[in-house]
Amino acid sequence: MNEEFNLEDWLEYAKKVAKSFARSFVGIEWEDIYQEMAVLLVMKGEKIAAAASKDAYIKKALQNVSYNYCMKERSAVLFYSDQYDYRPDSVRIMLGQYYSGDAKAFHVPEDAKSLHKDDNLAMYGDMSRAIAMLPESHQEALEAKYAYGIDPETPAERKALSRAVMRLTKALNENKVKDEQDYNGPVVGRKVVVAA
Repeated sequence: MNEEFNLEDWLEYAKKVAKSFARSFVGIEWEDIYQEMAVLLVMKGEKIAAAASKDAYIKKALQNVSYNYCMKERSAVLFYSDQYDYRPDSVRIMLGQYYSGDAKAFHVPEDAKSLHKDDNLAMYGDMSRAIAMLPESHQEALEAKYAYGIDPETPAERKALSRAVMRLTKALNENKVKDEQDYNGPVVGRKVVVAA
């Protein structure tokens, strides 16, 4: 690379970086990583080059874009893979049933697997414990929506509700892993995944 910014040269370099990152992050396509870098180069390449006037700075910026993209994608894959049994969509369904007040009518969606297997009453208890552990503001947001049917009106209220659901989902997943570790009986056909 030379000191003068040449978009074509940098796009070729970006392809090499993308392929390198794709080898390190299995399941992420190099073309997707490359696209992130290409957008940066086309939109801000000359500004970056002028501000830095060093090739090393541009290379570092491209590596940072690649790394951040890969980590974001990796997190999404982990969240929606078998390593997490509860998903926000399932938790929303369960919240509607939970706040209806009838523990016997509580039914766990098919994609929400549990240590309790088909014991919906035990799952209702798990939900109750997990909600009780949430901050009061999250509990209030969940109750407003799922007990009283009050939809959030402002962007801040919608964001608070979304955070409450995500935090509850995370709590249920963490409790499930902990329960499986403490469970004395066999867990047939399941693999316990513990974050390092």
